[in-house]
Amino acid sequence: MAEDRQRPRPCAGMGSDVEQRFDRQQPSGRPGVGLGERLARPSRYSPEVRERAVRMVREHGAEHPSQWAAIASIASKLGCTAETLRRWVRQAERDTGQRAGLRQTSASG
Repeated sequence: MAEDRQRPRPCAGMGSDVEQRFDRQQPSGRPGVGLGERLARPSRYSPEVRERAVRMVREHGAEHPSQWAAIASIASKLGCTAETLRRWVRQAERDTGQRAGLRQTSASG
């Protein structure tokens, strides 16, 4: 019965690099991603767009009753979700020392 099953296919729109990674054998002999590899989806937004969005939240935050209101308003104008922008703002706060937590390295975007 296991022979009748087909291997899951990568999601539509994923490039051949993803398919090549999927075809590699794991140490266990099963197809999939090898040790130390991740199937990182390319970001929809450039680092410049993220920086601009965070800057807009900082600059226009006082015009809104809360930071969340500012985030929701700016996110709708930029075409991203409020939760995405909130995560960018929180990471920027950690990176500048305004919030406790792990700082993001430039390599991980």
